[in-house]
Amino acid sequence: MKTNHRSLAAGIMLLSLAGLSPTADAEDTIQTGDGLLQMTATMPDEARVGEQFTYTVKLTNTSENVTLHDVELRQRTAKGFSIESISITGEKKNRQKNNQKPSEQSNAQQSESASSEQGPSASNSNNRMKIATLKPGESRTIEVTASADEAGELRSCLEIVNYKPAICLIADVVKPELEITKVAPKQADRCNVIELEYTVKNGGTGDVGTF
Repeated sequence: MKTNHRSLAAGIMLLSLAGLSPTADAEDTIQTGDGLLQMTATMPDEARVGEQFTYTVKLTNTSENVTLHDVELRQRTAKGFSIESISITGEKKNRQKNNQKPSEQSNAQQSESASSEQGPSASNSNNRMKIATLKPGESRTIEVTASADEAGELRSCLEIVNYKPAICLIADVVKPELEITKVAPKQADRCNVIELEYTVKNGGTGDVGTF
């Protein structure tokens, strides 16, 4: 039987951001039933009527080899609660490759991080927050600026409404290029042995195999 991640997330992954504990910042964490996605939300314990306040939501792909696509959160509407702006930033969990030197690892991580930040990896619209791709070990932090126009308990809830797990297979694509060079003397005397020299070189990438 196939698991419908969308309905599962919407049905049980409900997080209340208010009335959790009497501290400077209330925080709570949940994780999806398949153990792939973790959400941690932090909200000020107190806010003033008519003044903006900010809370954060951190999404982490806790898997080792599963990429999550089309991750989507939905902010439940609450009486007197208004979202002013949403921004999304990202961070990656560093994974060391055994066949790379420290300097090569650093350059690769910087390049990978830059490409991720520049790409269209996250967006938001109204009360929905979307992340296109969340790689293994990768996190995104959503910062929400909001306001409330009524006094009393504010209960703002977030739902994980969608995410699509995918295993990404990686293979190196190579292009062997076999080059053969023949060298012969410009002239030779009759009856003398003529020596020919052949050089075989693979100027491409990857092995050419047996020949």
